[in-house]
Amino acid sequence: MIKIHHELIKILARARPIDVLENKAPLDPKVSILVQTYNHHSTIAQCLEGILSQKTNFSFEILLGEDDSRDGTREVCLAYARKYPDRIRLFLHHRANNIAINGKPTGKFNVLYNFSKVRGEYFAICEGDDFWIDD
Repeated sequence: MIKIHHELIKILARARPIDVLENKAPLDPKVSILVQTYNHHSTIAQCLEGILSQKTNFSFEILLGEDDSRDGTREVCLAYARKYPDRIRLFLHHRANNIAINGKPTGKFNVLYNFSKVRGEYFAICEGDDFWIDD
């Protein structure tokens, strides 16, 4: 685990700065929900609606990592983050930070960055092309 932590620090230290939309998300939520998205224009709204509709007796935050999509996903994420600043922490990534494996781009940086920003005691993951149907 320590090796992974040191590797994460090295990767994040080399990164181009991430744009973070101003928010009012809780500083000490019980749960952090990690959402990574790239070119999910047709599904990201349903993903976020499913999370926002959760009925809880505890605080939660949504860590929304948008990986510089080219299909309008970023605009949807911006709209949701502006509408729900008390729940959503939006991280706008740059493709220059992308981690390639065998020459193919991946979403690894987006995932690692989200994990590095977790504030909650617990975390859950819901990818941008997935959604929760049970509130």
